[in-house]
Amino acid sequence: MRRLRLFLQTVFYNGFLNKLSKTMKFLRDLWNNATLLDKFILVLAPLYLFSPVDFLPEVLLGPLGLTDDAAAVIAFITTIARIRNRFTTTYPSTETLPKQRD
Repeated sequence: MRRLRLFLQTVFYNGFLNKLSKTMKFLRDLWNNATLLDKFILVLAPLYLFSPVDFLPEVLLGPLGLTDDAAAVIAFITTIARIRNRFTTTYPSTETLPKQRD
């Protein structure tokens, strides 16, 4: 019983909850450092992907109809990368700073 409790504590507390906490902090920092246009893209790109309405319907255009969905995914990913790069250049990580000599 003790081993099971230790295993569950290690997996869920140290692993899952720690990663969830870091992910939530990353998303909060990402949202706080986004411009209005960035927030617009971050909200509308997933909504467009999951909506039944398409600018270029796959039924009529076949594989060419997937280009608007690919553009939404690319816009979403590049927006996240742009915000992340802006944030990391503004607030560098302590791991990248040079070590101080004694």
